[in-house]
Amino acid sequence: MGYHVIIEPELFPIKYTYVDRINELVLVEGINEKSVIIEGKSENPPQQVGVSVNFRHLGEEWYRAGLRALTIFAKLARDRQLVLEELSHGPENVRSYVRAKKGAAKRGDFLVRNRGNAEVEVKCRSFYGRGNRKYFLISQEDLMKHLNMENATRTSVILAVFERKGDKPQEDSLCMIRIDRIKELLPELVSEEKEYGWVYRIPLQETVSGFDLLGSYGMDDQEDIVDLVEKESESRIGADEVPCVIVSYYKSKEHLEWIVRNGLYNLRAGDGRGVFSVGPQEACAKYILLHTEGETYTGKLFQILEVGPQVYTKNMLIRKQYPGSPGHELYWVYKVVPVLEEELRKQIWDISLFPGYITGHGAACPFTIPLAELMK
Repeated sequence: MGYHVIIEPELFPIKYTYVDRINELVLVEGINEKSVIIEGKSENPPQQVGVSVNFRHLGEEWYRAGLRALTIFAKLARDRQLVLEELSHGPENVRSYVRAKKGAAKRGDFLVRNRGNAEVEVKCRSFYGRGNRKYFLISQEDLMKHLNMENATRTSVILAVFERKGDKPQEDSLCMIRIDRIKELLPELVSEEKEYGWVYRIPLQETVSGFDLLGSYGMDDQEDIVDLVEKESESRIGADEVPCVIVSYYKSKEHLEWIVRNGLYNLRAGDGRGVFSVGPQEACAKYILLHTEGETYTGKLFQILEVGPQVYTKNMLIRKQYPGSPGHELYWVYKVVPVLEEELRKQIWDISLFPGYITGHGAACPFTIPLAELMK
């Protein structure tokens, strides 16, 4: 550990030197009362924002505004009882989602856990125009990357945009718009070329003010979700992972189409008749095998994409255009995709031969079987 000496701090770029021992400071040419001394290792020199590879963007107003917008969004969201998870933007994290897709992809900044795992990208942009003709800009490249990620994860991506004035986001200007809504608007959007590439003009009148797009849930819903997650989490502690398959029911052709389109499958949660309990086996389930009324032979096998289900309220399902009216308050929701493996896609199983199958009205009740039973 030695000493970095910035001889004249007001110079740009700064000039500094390094000495190993404190008594060597007197040998530094030009040291004076304005000089700055920083104790540290030689490989960690002082860095000046304007010339630093790592920090040069901090000198730009747009960059500082963007970082401040992230902090403001997180505070406002948590004030509204939203459960945020900050997302990693590392290349390995993104690659794991899009290895089967073509084209680059971009993750958002946060997942909103109690809003159906909606993915939110926070932006701070200058607003242009006047009145109902106001708009902000989004690069075509970023839009395509978000669409690729949305296709890969089957998770809704939302842009949350603050107006930028200088290096400060205007807190009361927050508005949101879904990426898939921008996709719908593409034929109507004005595009223009900037020095950094092509951009689209996004009209503010197409956005939703504040947090309304994420929906409003009563505190009762929030407390129910927290209680249910805590209760079911306790049942998993210390349990061995036993890979299994969930054999379950879809109620109609429309329901099956909704499952495939949204990549989601829901089971009743909470207390009461017909609910599905998530224990050690169900938490590490690998597949869901679906059948419908009067059907015992089925090949409708879905792979579960994430470990364990999420908790949805019935309002969350309704917002995803769930067919019919959900009759229960809370649901376990698994993220699924039809199996891709050729050998599994061609299989047909007789579910009446599985242990746990019940005839009659009980045939609609979900049950689990060991993964090995499916692979026989």
